[in-house]
Amino acid sequence: MNRCINKVTICSSLDNVTLTLAGSCLFTQATGRADYTGFQIPISITSTRYIKFDVADNRGGDFSIGLAEVQFNSVTEPGSLALLGLGGVLIGVRRRS
Repeated sequence: MNRCINKVTICSSLDNVTLTLAGSCLFTQATGRADYTGFQIPISITSTRYIKFDVADNRGGDFSIGLAEVQFNSVTEPGSLALLGLGGVLIGVRRRS
């Protein structure tokens, strides 16, 4: 029987009270094989302390489900990198003066 999460909405919060919708995702069904590596959910959250996954739909009827592993990757925005680079250049110029 195919029992798994189908659709999830993802919310973020700084205080665990006020939630902001970050996106929703349709989960791909896992293969059940040892070489299954999962998948990525592309969402953009600028700053958060809490993440809430709300299961909106599942495959296989009413049953308890859970997530085995969740990993978060941070990607620095190009604008932030440019400001860091500019700051480094200004510090170098100031030291030489």
